This record gives sequence, structure tokens and C-alpha cells, in this order.
Amino acid sequence: MAFHRENQKVVASEILQAIANGEDIDLFRCEIVEPLDLGSLVNKRTNYDLSELTIHQEDHKEVIVLDQKIRLYGCQFHDNVFFASPWNEQDFLDVVFKREVIFNSSIFNGQTRFSGARFNGQAGFDGCIFNGVASFTEVDFRSSALFRTVEFNGYGLFSNSVFHKDARFVNTAFSKGANFSNVEFHSIVDFTGAYCSNRAVPISDGIVFVKSNYGVDETFWRFLKQANRDSGYYSQSGDCFYKERCAMFYRKFRGRDYDSLTLGQKVLRWIFGLRMLPELIFGKFLFGYGERPMRVLLSAILVVLFCAALYMWKGELTNREGGIIPSRNIVDAIYFSTTTFTTLGFGDIAPAANNTFTKFLAMIEAMCGASMTSLFVVCLAKRFSRN
Repeated sequence: MAFHRENQKVVASEILQAIANGEDIDLFRCEIVEPLDLGSLVNKRTNYDLSELTIHQEDHKEVIVLDQKIRLYGCQFHDNVFFASPWNEQDFLDVVFKREVIFNSSIFNGQTRFSGARFNGQAGFDGCIFNGVASFTEVDFRSSALFRTVEFNGYGLFSNSVFHKDARFVNTAFSKGANFSNVEFHSIVDFTGAYCSNRAVPISDGIVFVKSNYGVDETFWRFLKQANRDSGYYSQSGDCFYKERCAMFYRKFRGRDYDSLTLGQKVLRWIFGLRMLPELIFGKFLFGYGERPMRVLLSAILVVLFCAALYMWKGELTNREGGIIPSRNIVDAIYFSTTTFTTLGFGDIAPAANNTFTKFLAMIEAMCGASMTSLFVVCLAKRFSRN
């Protein structure tokens, strides 16, 4: 049996009683008047028939288990919608949705709360408009969570939630800001086209992407990069750009459907991925995609010291008159290595004419020096000359 209505004005108490009766909720383009507060079912001041409703205590909370489908397409809620504890009683109620919950294309004019809920089935909010605060904090999404083309005209709160499967926020707009702090994404994440319309930067402290080495977080960092840049936070935008490029690298390296490949196919994928080794070494680790200038500087110091050690070990140097320097100390070695790396070439110390090893090492160090100096200049220009 289903509670079915189309193009009607429905009182929230009717929906609550249908939920308590275990009926499937199927509403299409209806207007919902009065607050839809699931907590009122367990309020002793109300007179709902709860004989068919599963309620139990867990950690000093009332837990309501809903085993029916809930589908509301294109509905308009004129007041608050609470499938959670009220704001002033955070530890009062949890809700478990055992089957799919669909609110596609609905309009929420009041506050919306699903905090602490658990969605065992699909959670569908595609095309919804939230004109008030929308709270999905500490929610456990066990199946797909769909928030595509959603408008959050109030704050969109998702802190401390867990997305076990697909999390889709395609073309979603956050007008007053969003909070994704301490959120865990365990599978595919898609923020393609998501944006902040009023320069409010989403909070992402402590966010976790379990499959980050698959590049699933690429679109999220692109979304955050754009939000920071539009707000004038260029340093944070650069950090997001670096994370975006790292995610892009991992995505290209593993390719599509990596987990479904056989062991042999995975080995071939890794062998074929060796073509990206230069980007891994120079682009990611050394250059930091232009966002880590200190990496280049530290690498340059390591090259100078390493080459100095080789000159002391097996190299042979001459003075300005061409005579072999009999005993070199560490100062001479570092001095010659530095002048070679920077291509200054004062000429007071030079490689011995008959020592191939010293000549070859000096050539390599000079090429490394020219390359790394260019990288360092580019990094500085990119990092500190944004507009």
C-alpha cells in the first residue's frame, strides 16, 4: 500500500502518519504545508499510531527505522523538513532509511535536516533547491548520493559524513558556502561544474579520499581551486591546483576500470604507465607542477653536495696553471661544484684534461644546474605573480 498524491496540497501530518503505518510515500508535484518533522512521531504530545513503526533505543537516542520507499518528485515544502534531531537537541533522534529516498526537483523553503541519518538505499536530491540551511552532517550514505544540479541558497553542511559509494555534485551551486570538513569519500566523487556563486570558499579541513591514488578527487580540487581563485585566495588556489594535477596524474596512470582488470592486464597497465615517469619525477616530485619552489631549491642543494662528494672521491681537478690539485678539501669540492652547477666557470679550478669522469660529471651537473635554475624561476613567477 502506498500513500500516493499528485498535484495536491498535502498536510505534513498525513505524510507522517503514512510513514508510521509503513506505507510507501509517493508524491508528485505536491505542496507540503506545515513542518515535516519526523521527531514529532516520538513526541509524547502527539497522537500518532506507531504500531507499525520500528523504533528502538541506541546510545541514548531514539532510532526510527523506515523500511518503505520515499519518493517525492517536484514537491514544494513551505516549512521546515526535519528527518533528524532538532537543532537544540542534537542527540535526540537518528533515522535509518533502509530503501531509496528520492526528493528530485523538490523545493525546500525552510530549513532541511538529515543530520545523523543513514541511507542504505539511494539518496536522490537531483535538481533540488534548498532556500534555507541544508544540514547533512554526520550522515552515512551507504549507497549512491546524488546532488546533481542542486541549488544551495543557504549553507550546505556535510561535515563528518561518509560517502561509501558514488557522490555526485555535478553542476551544483553553493550560494552561501559549504562545509565538507572531515568528510570521507570511499568511491567515485564527481564535482564537475560545481561552483560557489558568492565567493564563499567551502571548508574542506580533514577531508579524506580513500581512493585518492585513483584520481577520484580531481573534480573536487578543481571546484575548490575555482572557489579560492574567485575569492582572491591565490595561494590556496595554487595548493588546490597541485592536488588537482596529482589526481589527474593518478587517473591517467591507472586508466578506467582498473579494479576490474585481471592481474596480467594490471601489469601491462603499469608497464605502459612508465611513459609517464618523466612527469612523475620532474612534474610532480621536483617541480610540484609549479607550486613547490622550495622543492627545486632543496634538490639543487642536494645535487651540488652529491657532485661535490663525487669530485672528492674520484674526481681530478687542476688549478689555473694546469697543475693537479694534490689534496682537495670539502671547501674546494663544494666551491667547484657550485660554480659548475650555476655555470659561472671562474676558471681557477677546472677538470683535469685527462680525467674523463670529472669532465663527464661536470657536464651533467652544468645541464642539471641550467634546468633547475629555470624551473626555480618559473616556480617563483607562477607562485608569486598571480593576478
